[in-house]
Amino acid sequence: ALAERADGFGVNIALEGMSHTNLPTLSAAIDLVRQASHPRAGLALDVDQLVKCGDGDWTRLPGRLAGVPVFVVELGDAPVDPTVALDHGVGPRCLPGEGDLDIPGFIAAMRTAGWDGYWGVEIISDDLRVLPLDVGLRAVRTGIDRLFDVADALAG
Repeated sequence: ALAERADGFGVNIALEGMSHTNLPTLSAAIDLVRQASHPRAGLALDVDQLVKCGDGDWTRLPGRLAGVPVFVVELGDAPVDPTVALDHGVGPRCLPGEGDLDIPGFIAAMRTAGWDGYWGVEIISDDLRVLPLDVGLRAVRTGIDRLFDVADALAG
């Protein structure tokens, strides 16, 4: 019903699995999108949230996404710490390349899955907030560029 209503406005509804919600895994989000079976219903994939949901096996990602629309892809780095990984919030995050997430592997998997859309960068970080805007933007861009270089090298 929500996707049908969104269609009247020409917008998409992107669902994101998050460990602390009623869509606690990628599988749950995929199932709901498939049940909706509407061209305006798709997925939002956030590398950090996928790891928190236990869905960080990038080798399986292309197969799991087959036939499921993806509308949003977000990159953001974070520490992997057993006490933090179960945090049900969105933090802590860090600048791209300064955390422990396998972002290049995720980029490669999404490319294999056919993703050719925009890549969003989501960083919710007190360290980033205190930087002057131009310095913060350069740091994010430099980190993301490095991660795409590594992903390109992985692809050979």
